[in-house]
Amino acid sequence: MAKTLLNKFVKSLPNLYKAAIQSNDEDKFLSSIRAYASLKIEENISAESVRCAKTILTIAENENKTIYELSKGEKIFIETFSLLWSFLRESGDYPSNTDIYEDLLNLFLIAEGAKIIKQPSEKKVREWMRRWPSGIEREVADKRDEVKRRLIVQLVKKIEKRGAVGSRYTFSENMTYQEKVKMVEIWWSDFRFHLSMAARTPGELNHYLEESLPVRVIKNLSKARNKGIPFFVTPYYLSLLNTDESGFDDNTIRSYIIYSEALVETYGNIKAWEKEDIVQAGKPNA
Repeated sequence: MAKTLLNKFVKSLPNLYKAAIQSNDEDKFLSSIRAYASLKIEENISAESVRCAKTILTIAENENKTIYELSKGEKIFIETFSLLWSFLRESGDYPSNTDIYEDLLNLFLIAEGAKIIKQPSEKKVREWMRRWPSGIEREVADKRDEVKRRLIVQLVKKIEKRGAVGSRYTFSENMTYQEKVKMVEIWWSDFRFHLSMAARTPGELNHYLEESLPVRVIKNLSKARNKGIPFFVTPYYLSLLNTDESGFDDNTIRSYIIYSEALVETYGNIKAWEKEDIVQAGKPNA
């Protein structure tokens, strides 16, 4: 893989390869790259070429700098083109991960004008949209429809139980069961209905999920509620979850709805929701 990628540099970007071979050290190679990027900006081959040349220049200007990466909480030494110099000169073993060199190859090819980014026409985009009306697999879509129908039955019972409490989502006395189901199906498209029918307690959430939550999760959610963490899950989000032991993986959505033990433990001591945020007391975090 690495050897194949190196051959692409040699064949597609011979001047860059030559600069690396003729540069006795990284600094000389870096100077060549700066000169190259500045030239491509001046040539203005295309908007994409200039954009990539500016990116190359920005990377070069930050080469050999040490920055403190907030997301990792550690210092990082930037050596992008130093690595490229070693790679092109075949200094040492080939790297097992070549992603960075693949990215740099494409960056230089676009800057060179050897690779053109073609934007699809509106007609082509619409053709793609008609071909794939949804990105959801049929199995997942069918399961979610099944869950939705089950939730609608549960919502009918919930509305019947609470009766008329000043809500717009109530049944008239003479409605049949099928009419009630049909009414909830209509309400399903109303976002206000979902807000009104949202699960607000761990017990209610577990009920909607067919009592499938482990005791440990229920205890953690109860702890979260007692600590004041907002708890609010709409029927729509519930319809995206899979309560079967087999079937599609819903962890991405489930982790958004069900708080982790780490979050519950940390809640109240969080200084910033994002590690990249630098928070100062008394100043807005924005």
